[in-house]
Amino acid sequence: MNLEQYRLGNILESGGSLCEVVGINRNSLSINSLETPGVKLKKSSPLALGCKILLDLGFSKSDHKWGSEYYLVRNQNEVYFSIEKWTDEDPNSIWNNYWFVKQTIKPFHLKYVHQLQNIYFALTGEELILKTQA
Repeated sequence: MNLEQYRLGNILESGGSLCEVVGINRNSLSINSLETPGVKLKKSSPLALGCKILLDLGFSKSDHKWGSEYYLVRNQNEVYFSIEKWTDEDPNSIWNNYWFVKQTIKPFHLKYVHQLQNIYFALTGEELILKTQA
């Protein structure tokens, strides 16, 4: 696990449960369970982007013939942030299950929730918070 890619508040998973980064030191992450507050966990892994977690982060969904767009509008349209999941009829296509940030100079690929959280924070200065945390 490359610790340099994580920030406090990033959402990860541990044994199928959601957890949050609460501390970072030179050699490890400190993580707490989101489902059982106060419980510290020892192991975690990146949480793959998925439809449910995006909805839990406050995104709305719009379906298109080529895939689905998930967008977040905050502060009365001051922030419009959109990611899209493309699918392809060819099961071997690189475009199957391909998440990317839309409406940027160069779209880029995302795989994990913490990557989305980090890019969103870098662009807006705001955190993406799970509805269950709000």
